[in-house]
Amino acid sequence: MADDACAQKLCSPCGNVNSPCLKFLLRLDENSRATLLRYHVEWLKEQSQLGHHRAMWLFALAAAVDYPLDDQTCAAFRDLLRKCAEFRAVKSEVDEELYMINILITIAGEFFGQAEQFSTLNA
Repeated sequence: MADDACAQKLCSPCGNVNSPCLKFLLRLDENSRATLLRYHVEWLKEQSQLGHHRAMWLFALAAAVDYPLDDQTCAAFRDLLRKCAEFRAVKSEVDEELYMINILITIAGEFFGQAEQFSTLNA
């Protein structure tokens, strides 16, 4: 029981063990953060919507991943950009999910420089 309380305190100031915590992510080494990001992107590729929880993980991991990116992490950001574009293409209403999708598109495309590669892939 003490381990659960410790994990909650370590992983989330909100008390939700499943929420990302930047403090925890920064304790991971560079390879672990990049691997975790790639895992979340691979999982997202199988989903039909983004979801708040997954977006929070992707935001936190994008903030914690080291730059410059290795080839696999660049590919993961391109996959993220592609999947978010798919999500946005089928959105019929402006809602919280659309805002999160647009933020992830900006992070992956502009900040991590995958927009140009993505546009050449779709040309």
